[in-house]
Amino acid sequence: MSQLIKIRIFLLFLLFLTLPVQALSAVESGKVRERMVREPVFGGQVLIQEAGRKGNPPLVLIHGLGDLASGTWQGLLPKLARDYHVVTFDLPGFGRSQKQNSLYSPGNYATFVKWVVDSFVGAPPIIVGHSLGGAIALRYAGTYPESLTRLVLVDAAGVLDRRVYTKEMLGVLAENFSVPISVDSFLGNMVGGLPNPLFDLDLMLDNATLRQQLLGGDPEKIAAIALIQEDLSPYLFRIKVPTAIIWGEHDRVTPVRTGILLEANLPEATLRIIPGAGHMPMDEQPRLFAAAFSAALKGEYRAATRPVQGVQKTGRCEGTSGMVFEGDYESLEIVDCQDVHLRDIRARSVILRRSTAVFDRGEISGGDIGLRAEASTLIANGLKISAPVAVSASGSRLDLAGVHLTGEQAAVLSGGRLQLFFSVSRIDSPHGSGTIHGLREMTAGEEL
Repeated sequence: MSQLIKIRIFLLFLLFLTLPVQALSAVESGKVRERMVREPVFGGQVLIQEAGRKGNPPLVLIHGLGDLASGTWQGLLPKLARDYHVVTFDLPGFGRSQKQNSLYSPGNYATFVKWVVDSFVGAPPIIVGHSLGGAIALRYAGTYPESLTRLVLVDAAGVLDRRVYTKEMLGVLAENFSVPISVDSFLGNMVGGLPNPLFDLDLMLDNATLRQQLLGGDPEKIAAIALIQEDLSPYLFRIKVPTAIIWGEHDRVTPVRTGILLEANLPEATLRIIPGAGHMPMDEQPRLFAAAFSAALKGEYRAATRPVQGVQKTGRCEGTSGMVFEGDYESLEIVDCQDVHLRDIRARSVILRRSTAVFDRGEISGGDIGLRAEASTLIANGLKISAPVAVSASGSRLDLAGVHLTGEQAAVLSGGRLQLFFSVSRIDSPHGSGTIHGLREMTAGEEL
């Protein structure tokens, strides 16, 4: 396959990320104040919109990819304007704002949002972000933690490691564009940054000439690549304000597991899932979304705290599929089982042998080895493990998102070939402490 064909296939992948969505009902022009101004971050003209009375609680809305831009919020603006001073905009490179061959990264966009807040808001606002706007909102809240009062995330993108996100997206891309398996594998290797990538994506992003040659200087494609290249882990754990998270139940662009990991790691975080909605819940389920959104802005709902059950039991799955475990356990052993789901588990130890499982939230602590995995595949979201050896694994693939591993001896001990895909996670062990994001491949005897 020639390089030109490969690049065209890659651009097809980006095209899926930037598919336009149908605009919501327009706001009466008299209720929204618009102006075109020059902004200092990208150096172009940008559309700023305001609604509601200055002096009301300030609210800043950040849209996602696509030229719908601030139109994402138009159906909500009339009601929001009654109670808030709303400021929104077409991000530079989108909608009616100027389009240039610039580095449209979440970091640069966060700097732009800070300029908007300082110039048009004045006081720390509630920050709301959808999709790409969610990544920008997270970067803003982690960079300027004192410059907002509340964070609301709607189907936020760019949180999972690029290798994990690419794998999630390839299935959707294949369904929508009939992409063959050979192309599937190529995209996984190229975007995932596995051995022998086609080109260095960061080098392309940083070089205006390469952005022009390979992407035509297209802001949507530049922003999409910058989004999947972003590592939010240094910023996620600096966020101080309460966070409300809203997610479409059937979102195929940014999976619900992202919302789960965010809820487990952000301060006073709550996750509300909108039934029957996908990536655009404000459009697909407007009434349900409006109710959840109003409650999120006011901080009217809180995550339920599950009480300690007090009864600890032993759980076991052997040679079956589809089992679900919930609650408190002394130990869990899963042997030759497929598609096991563990939800809000508290246990001293968990053992996986030749099995596949998904672990949503929960805590493993008290045993000598927290999680033992042998020839298994595990997806874990918002999980905390604390033990002398937090994880001991061999011949396994562990996809760990928003996971915190604390090991007195080791966070991870490898007994054989091991692949670890970390997304905005943390480790604490004698071998190192801090945030971790990206692929780690280990061999027998290695410790992390």
